[in-house]
Amino acid sequence: MNGIFILDPAMERFNYPFSISMDMIPKWIEGPCLRCGACVGTCPVGAMVLRENRILIDHRSCNGCGTCIRICPVASIEEGKE
Repeated sequence: MNGIFILDPAMERFNYPFSISMDMIPKWIEGPCLRCGACVGTCPVGAMVLRENRILIDHRSCNGCGTCIRICPVASIEEGKE
């Protein structure tokens, strides 16, 4: 699955004023990830967790704001499309 771990692929979105795109799906790239938790700590809706040394993204909760993409120090979160 190419280092992408999705808890639930359903794409329910909240109306959030800073959303990049309503169909933006953040994707975790395992290789460069430092497991620092910066993305987890800054997610405004708590859609990300660090579990068993992996970043898990709950796309039911994600609002597409892109905060996780901008905060990652090694670009281990990237923007994808549904």
